Amino acid sequence: MLVVSQIIKKLSHKDRSLSFICLSFTFQSAFALITPIYVLYLQSEGLTPQQITAVSSVFMISLFLLEVPTGLIADVFGRKISVVVGWALRSVSFFVYYWADSLPVFFIAEFVGAIGAACVSGSFAAWLREKTDYQGYLKTVSQTEVVIRIAPIFLSLISGYLAFNFGYNNLFLIGGVILMFTTFVGIFFMDPDQISERRNPELKGAEQFLSVIKDAKKVLLSSEILRMFLLAEFLVGLSLESIKMFWSIKFVQELGSEKYIGLIMGLSSIMLVVGSWLAGRIGKNKKQMKLNLMLTAFFSAISIFIASISRVFVLTIFSYLTHILINKILRILRRVFVQEHLPTSVRSSLTSLASMVQTCGSVLGLSLAGFLVAQYSITVAWIVSSLVLLISGVVYGWTKS
Repeated sequence: MLVVSQIIKKLSHKDRSLSFICLSFTFQSAFALITPIYVLYLQSEGLTPQQITAVSSVFMISLFLLEVPTGLIADVFGRKISVVVGWALRSVSFFVYYWADSLPVFFIAEFVGAIGAACVSGSFAAWLREKTDYQGYLKTVSQTEVVIRIAPIFLSLISGYLAFNFGYNNLFLIGGVILMFTTFVGIFFMDPDQISERRNPELKGAEQFLSVIKDAKKVLLSSEILRMFLLAEFLVGLSLESIKMFWSIKFVQELGSEKYIGLIMGLSSIMLVVGSWLAGRIGKNKKQMKLNLMLTAFFSAISIFIASISRVFVLTIFSYLTHILINKILRILRRVFVQEHLPTSVRSSLTSLASMVQTCGSVLGLSLAGFLVAQYSITVAWIVSSLVLLISGVVYGWTKS
């Protein structure tokens, strides 16, 4: 109780780092419940692999179209407002999933969720980075990833059991309630934006948006390192979707049962914790950031390649979990890297642009994954993913320091 009271006291004083950690934890808890059973739920509703990828594509395409507009709105009107609205919409999307009984309704759920995700994606990180330096941002992001992975491990472990005994859709109902709680906590405890420090008081209405667009374009055109980073983001997005979408089906096929999926998800969560902890130490030296990005991309690609071709189940699981660990390190280093190269006035917009580029790669990756799985196999799809991820490492290596 003493620890809880201290956390509430710090939150009431608008401790930005602690707010970021706590809100990320509650948000992630909702997804910890449904992630292990998401594809299996769609399968149970009669969706084919192509329809499953189509449902996810609705989210990805919508997110792609909305990323930059929502980032511009956040830079002009406030990142806190954008984040809170985003969480509320994500909650609504979970409730739609709870009642969904046909393919069009799943499309609606994904579209609403995409609007919410776009509102949050560039704004939450920009909100944190606004008041922290490189080391502070790295430390907070690393700690956040550790916390949000340790606590929901229990939820991941029991999600398969709950789905088997109470139905898949009830997990979405619980997740929606958790996300709505996150929204209300954000309203009362998030530190307000420093909007006045970014705005030109002489600009009104559309002029504010045009000013942000002009500044963002200037930064992007003058920074080769950002342009190379965006190319690498596209390749990473292209490479990861077949792994994220079909891992549960692959292991159900090899194990012959879905009851161990929660266990594999729990082990994956442990790898994510270890990866988050390691990222906070690997990323301390800014001068080695390019080398770290390149090596983590290489090792992530090699591990998933081994997982795809292995015929020994233990080696397949070990390689897959190694990929999860290394990819988490890569994800955190990418987040820190891009924030370090963005001015605060356009931070949300350009962070959203980076997310949009990755989403573009993810949309194409989903289509490619669906085609490869339907025409060949999950193994072929994973081999292609590992090769694309390897190329992203080469791009990081070519990026000027």
